[in-house]
Amino acid sequence: EAKDELIGWVWKTSVTLFEAKDRCKKALEG
Repeated sequence: EAKDELIGWVWKTSVTLFEAKDRCKKALEG
């Protein structure tokens, strides 16, 4: 279903952004 695809895409994007933010934070601290 299209809705499920959209939810999956939003989830993957959110996870990717969260990981990138986390990596930036670690880089700044370290």
